[in-house]
Amino acid sequence: MDKPNQRILDLHTNLFYKLFVTKFTKKTLIVDTTWVAALICELSRCIYWHFLIFIDMSIFSFRRTAFVWLVVLTLCSGYHSLAQRQECMPLSPQKAAAFEDWMQQKAKQARPLRTSETLPILRLPVVVHVLHLGEAEGEGFNIPKEQIVRQIQILNEDFRRIPGTRGYNTHPVGVDTRIEFQLAQYTPSGDPTDGIVRIDINSVTEDCPNCDLLENIAYYKYWDPERYINVWVYPGFRPNTLLGQAQYPETDLPGPVIKSEKGDGILISTPHFGETTLESDANLGRTLTHEMGHFLGLLHMWGVKWSCDNDDFCQDTPPVSGATDCNTHPVACDGTSAMVGNYMDYSGDACMNIFTNDQLFRMRTVLENSPRRKTLTSSTAIDRKIPVVRDAMVVYPNPTLSNEVVVAFPSNNIPETFELVALSVTGKEIYRANYTSNTEAEVTIKLPKSLENILILHIIAAGITYQTQKLVHIPN
Repeated sequence: MDKPNQRILDLHTNLFYKLFVTKFTKKTLIVDTTWVAALICELSRCIYWHFLIFIDMSIFSFRRTAFVWLVVLTLCSGYHSLAQRQECMPLSPQKAAAFEDWMQQKAKQARPLRTSETLPILRLPVVVHVLHLGEAEGEGFNIPKEQIVRQIQILNEDFRRIPGTRGYNTHPVGVDTRIEFQLAQYTPSGDPTDGIVRIDINSVTEDCPNCDLLENIAYYKYWDPERYINVWVYPGFRPNTLLGQAQYPETDLPGPVIKSEKGDGILISTPHFGETTLESDANLGRTLTHEMGHFLGLLHMWGVKWSCDNDDFCQDTPPVSGATDCNTHPVACDGTSAMVGNYMDYSGDACMNIFTNDQLFRMRTVLENSPRRKTLTSSTAIDRKIPVVRDAMVVYPNPTLSNEVVVAFPSNNIPETFELVALSVTGKEIYRANYTSNTEAEVTIKLPKSLENILILHIIAAGITYQTQKLVHIPN
């Protein structure tokens, strides 16, 4: 077993201190089981990591080491099974109520919501900060670029409800949010970037002892939250413990309702970032989808407390008293079927696949009004002058009499590599293949001979899925 890093140990020591102090400095002490378990868990983890770092492991047998670790796991297991995602949105009922009052004010001022298909597409820049322990790129916690690009692609598949992907659904209230995410192209100083920042946490010589989790992580690297969605990939949690955490949006009301300039972003535990082979029901990249929902103003399906008396303020999500499970077919508080596939539940990644119209409205209201959210839609961190592939790409001949077509890109927006996916009109995937353009504006594609009469073609490039027009095939 590798020795834990001193920086990670310091962070969890601070978390233990904060859990203790924030409770015992209040005038009225309300001790709940989740807090007690969290306190014990952080204390036991700190003790064990001190044990590993400061004691020569060569004098201890494997059996004794395993025993100590078993004690830690036992102390933490009850807490983690309850709160591995419950912690992902640190928001009190009082702050939630204040935010909801603000949300309702903005909703009344908003112009009538158009159908999802006619809403403008909002593109948001993302910077991914990969925190690692000094490994070479692509090894250990220093995850490869391909995994990061695929994670952004999954995010877009989910938010855009792309046919032929896990993000597609046929639910009557399921929607394409028309919100997209793109890795940043420019740094805060204007230099070109691939939107990925790698930080060896051993190189950071100071810490932030009085900060909460997100503020502490932001101390390692933090880009302007007015222009970027900061996503930190953090190696300090074991698999299947804390999956992620997000900062809830802020209102523009006077007073300290929700103020979070420091650490405004999303943390994802390294084992749960992107698609992995981890033995877990959270290994398909949906943790970031869930946390992005919080970042854009969505509550859990049950609100901020597990009870039928609470609400997520979305009329088209059946009320539930807590987390649901795809395997048990649970019933909602109103007697209808629970929406187990909603991204804001705790269902496994393989089950999640739906945002609703009311959730769409909340997220877009936040993006139109909330500080450090509304500026993202016009941020210059991504190039908005070059036409995107979706608006300029052409497939011809269309209709076609053969299985050979040409994909033509605009000369100023040619992807080096791209993936083509052909779907039936019902969303069934028929064909998928990777291509290299070699900087040529036109690429000839040979589709399977057994074509259906009408196809929908998708081009996937730079982690974003773009939809073309329908391709009509007329058999000879």
